[in-house]
Amino acid sequence: MASAGPEASELLSNLRACLSAMSPHDTPIPGGVGGQSMCTVGLQLAGCVVQDTMPGSPSFACKNILPGDVITEVDGRPVTEASIIDAIRGSDAAGSALKLQLRSADHTLKSVTVVRMPRSEVILRRDLILMLDEVRAGAGAQVVKQRGVKKADEGLLRTLNRAVEASGKAIDSFQEAEQQEQDKVLRLADYIARVKDVTFHYLNRLEDSLSSQSL
Repeated sequence: MASAGPEASELLSNLRACLSAMSPHDTPIPGGVGGQSMCTVGLQLAGCVVQDTMPGSPSFACKNILPGDVITEVDGRPVTEASIIDAIRGSDAAGSALKLQLRSADHTLKSVTVVRMPRSEVILRRDLILMLDEVRAGAGAQVVKQRGVKKADEGLLRTLNRAVEASGKAIDSFQEAEQQEQDKVLRLADYIARVKDVTFHYLNRLEDSLSSQSL
């Protein structure tokens, strides 16, 4: 019996690492100035210029904050490169509104309101989106190909796909809950954690099945 290729083992290991990193109870990470930021809206800045928005974050879900936009005001007050981080952190309270005025590339002004979320929730959503992208890109097919299996266990692959689809529905629910009560968001995070455990289970079964079929 041939041993599994290192690429397949590494792929499954990476998938498990992504799943293990997702927990609704992650501790906050450093952010802002002079301390820890408990909340975030997911903006990635260079001075006052938006470089990008973090997948799964309030600014990402907003769809109206674009790379290259320049933040000119926060909560009605002008900001500079020196003051913008503290201004965006503000009260650092989950569920609090952050009002931004931005100047687009064509120099038009627009006003956007986003709601601060716990940093751990944003990281959870980001990691789940990235994991889903990896699985949907054909991770299951790659495992089969790299292990040299002539015929995959199609039933297990279908079940894994159903787990992925369930996770995708949870992400949609997160986006719909953007402006709703924080306790609902936390319940949805717990749901994603349960889906994560189911996905772990089927990843293990898939690996066992592929190993037993390898020649």
